[in-house]
Amino acid sequence: SYTFAHKLRPASRGERGCFFVPLYTFSVSLQKIASSTLWQLASQGVSLLLGILSVKLVTLSLSKELVGNYQTVYGYLQIFGIIADFGLYAVSIQELSRARDRMALLRVLFVLRGVVTILSLGAALLLAWIIPSFRGTPLPLGITIAAFVPFFTLLAGMFRTAFQVEFRMKSVFAAEIASRVTTLLLMIGAFLLGVQSSSDMSMYLLFLLFGSAGGLVLFSLSLFLSLRLPWVRSGLSQVFRPFSALDWQQFIRIARLALPYGFAFFATTIYRQTDITLIAFFRADYELQNAYYGTMMRIAEVGFLLPTFLLNSALPLLSTGGVEQGSDGERARLRGQILLAVLSLGSIVASFSYFWSRPIALLLTQKNYLSTALHPGADTALELLSFSMFLSGVVAYCFYLLLTMLHWRP
Repeated sequence: SYTFAHKLRPASRGERGCFFVPLYTFSVSLQKIASSTLWQLASQGVSLLLGILSVKLVTLSLSKELVGNYQTVYGYLQIFGIIADFGLYAVSIQELSRARDRMALLRVLFVLRGVVTILSLGAALLLAWIIPSFRGTPLPLGITIAAFVPFFTLLAGMFRTAFQVEFRMKSVFAAEIASRVTTLLLMIGAFLLGVQSSSDMSMYLLFLLFGSAGGLVLFSLSLFLSLRLPWVRSGLSQVFRPFSALDWQQFIRIARLALPYGFAFFATTIYRQTDITLIAFFRADYELQNAYYGTMMRIAEVGFLLPTFLLNSALPLLSTGGVEQGSDGERARLRGQILLAVLSLGSIVASFSYFWSRPIALLLTQKNYLSTALHPGADTALELLSFSMFLSGVVAYCFYLLLTMLHWRP
């Protein structure tokens, strides 16, 4: 959801705005770009469908209290996953697309990704075991098991950059769908074996383990497919060799380059990622609260990401510089058209979520999750989230526009 920055490079002295890196120059075939975009669309669509089925199986298989713990675990880890991203995905594609020695650069990028991921998720695990409000709950052990999901996903992101640079998004589609299918099949198996509305703590841990198994499949298949690229194979073979002084300079340079992107993305998404964790901090009944709210947040993430996906596709045209981009007036009209599209999409998603909240909640959960005359429910949470879905599109548009104008700098 944040692959925008890789399409730009900062202007050099005497230039204004941002310019496309070689990956997106006109020498690249439009057919390859179109194919890459279509594979990403297909991956998003199929992943959405499989994700909905997985959420439904979780609510059918586990008790409401365990569902609340399940959602709290992933809500907590998502915060540290955002931190661990560190803006590296965007910067990696930008750097690899114009690098003369991709093999050496990939080695540095992979080591940097591994260091940041281990530090971030290590902090997540440490805090989970020492936070007072988590003591005596199923959360610390659940977080420990589920931490493999962001761990494997973030490492697999390095291979995704290689596929993006080579316009081989079919491999990304295969890896992501295989990962989702693995988790879903394991959940279906447990459900068919009689795991239904279970209050057994071992079933809660087992379902978290299913997610980690899917993450392992994603990493393993991404690694296998990426090894077909000679420069990836050569770069990975040297990962564990000692760094030279030049490697350390490259390491520091990329870390400094990625930090502003990582901070900007963190600042624009953290406000909606902390809710579930804060509920666990301050509510004694967090299990029930997050069973309602956390489950709806999973589907609301789709609404948050749709404007981002639209902006990813439109970003080359949003650039304020580069050749053949037209006059300032034409660019201004184009920005207005894109803003109208974002607002229209946000309005549709928000309206659908608000007015159809009860059917959507029932599709993802069970009848006892719905609101009654006496208490709110999952459909109430989705109604409230619908407003933020609309506003997040506006935030994303402004964020992308400022990035293309190079206003992310302090």
